[in-house]
Amino acid sequence: MGHEKFDYHNQGKYWKKFFKNDKEFYTSIQSHVLKHISDGNSIGIDIGAGPGIGARIFANLGFKTKLTGF
Repeated sequence: MGHEKFDYHNQGKYWKKFFKNDKEFYTSIQSHVLKHISDGNSIGIDIGAGPGIGARIFANLGFKTKLTGF
């Protein structure tokens, strides 16, 4: 995933610095996704996608989503 590329610039600590420290934020996104996309099959655009955390959230949920990040 893209966050692996970002890890290079953060001495391998991107996931810890940004995802784990803001776990409540990403958990609320995950809850919102589960509430509004219940069938797990969608197409989406992630504006400001960064390293692909949004895509990681969808993948962790087991969704078969086509997500394009910009």
